[in-house]
Amino acid sequence: LGMLALSEGRPHDAFEEMKRALQSSVDIDDRLGQQACMGYLARIAATLGAHDHALALSEHSLAIGKRIHDRFGSSINLQLQLQVLAAMGNQPAAVATMVLLVPLYEATGQHHLARQLEQQLAPLVQTLDDEGREALRREAMGLRAQAIADARARLEQAGLDVLQLPH
Repeated sequence: LGMLALSEGRPHDAFEEMKRALQSSVDIDDRLGQQACMGYLARIAATLGAHDHALALSEHSLAIGKRIHDRFGSSINLQLQLQVLAAMGNQPAAVATMVLLVPLYEATGQHHLARQLEQQLAPLVQTLDDEGREALRREAMGLRAQAIADARARLEQAGLDVLQLPH
């Protein structure tokens, strides 16, 4: 029902429906369902321009995906984070997310997406040796993590719950 509401141009209703679906997934301990619902909530929040909500929700979904070893779902969430970070103008964190997405795309058979990102990253990466690439990957993890922490802090400072969108 949430996706139907979203397709009908009712994103706030979609968010509420997806919250109900999330609760149902929690009630039956369906972690894949929880991951998907969190991802959809993040996507709806991004659609509404609630970037901090989108980042925090997609990070929750990523954490669930890591626990259940769902790399494909993780790639979807990282792609959403990339889009949100770019929309927020946080280019360092967006580039960092691109760096992290390439091996994930490769591991999930999404080779064409990995090639696209590699082409975009080529000017940055081509000057690095193997050690430099590994340092870039470590730094990328830190930059992305800091962007998520900053989003969560802004939500907390504003007294906003991640599952309650501002109107």
